[in-house]
Amino acid sequence: MHLLEYQLTFLEEAQEDRDEIKDVAQFVGLFYAERFLKGYLSADAAMNDLNAILQMHKYSKFQSAARKCIESLVRHLNYLSPELIVLCLASKLVSNDEKKLIAEKLLQFDVPYRFLHQTSPTLQASFATNPESWSDSLPPFLSLISEDSWFVFHVLELLPDKVSWLKNHPIMWSSDPNYIEFEYLARGLSVVNDAA
Repeated sequence: MHLLEYQLTFLEEAQEDRDEIKDVAQFVGLFYAERFLKGYLSADAAMNDLNAILQMHKYSKFQSAARKCIESLVRHLNYLSPELIVLCLASKLVSNDEKKLIAEKLLQFDVPYRFLHQTSPTLQASFATNPESWSDSLPPFLSLISEDSWFVFHVLELLPDKVSWLKNHPIMWSSDPNYIEFEYLARGLSVVNDAA
């Protein structure tokens, strides 16, 4: 009788292992592989991460492990700051309407005389709680645009002469040599994962 009990226990454990492997394979196939392959795209990082969080919130209705993934994603969003969020202006994932709103808001701020490094607020809390509240409205990161958002343009040495394209409609940006330079520099930035 012990052999039969052992075999039944082994079969149950094997089924649990198969279920776990199936869940992991499904997660990797549906979500992780794409994120891994696109992780180095600096201009697309914000939109890729926002979309990943939305997907995980939807997936969490079917798979409880998705909550852990959301927690991990939210812990790694500190780059969503006023200083770096403008990189999304070089993203093909951000619509022209969204780019126009971002540019208009940025132009409301004067370029600071000096940039001081400060800890910037992030959107982590709102991402973790209710992403549906921002998914269909204004770009969720529009609230991050501030005078500190000029920092990237300063570092890329585009200020003050090479940002006039921001005043035009985004449809026209691709024909402006200054935007092409910004896009090239923004898309070419190295993306580093954590302390790597």
